[in-house]
Amino acid sequence: MELPNRTGLIITGNEGQLEHRIENGKYRLEIRSFTYDDFNLEFEIENGKQIELTIKLGLSPELVNYQIDSKKELSEDKILEIIECVRINRKEFYKTCSDFINFIILMQI
Repeated sequence: MELPNRTGLIITGNEGQLEHRIENGKYRLEIRSFTYDDFNLEFEIENGKQIELTIKLGLSPELVNYQIDSKKELSEDKILEIIECVRINRKEFYKTCSDFINFIILMQI
């Protein structure tokens, strides 16, 4: 959460609870966690009226590792292109994203 005149992160309690009074203005709340889906919310505080939020985050997809087996060193741009291909084509990543002459994409299990 970005607050005026404050830099860095706000850390919550063990259960994710946070209580903070903020001044009038527009805010953007961003919640990032390794094991939960990202969450964003824009809101405005007017006339000193505070709001109470209860946010329940969904579990993020299970972490999956992919491996690129290549006959030669790939450029950073090519690797980023492959990563994007796998992200878009998760079900068919092997057939869709592999270049069977130069490299193949494998999933580690």
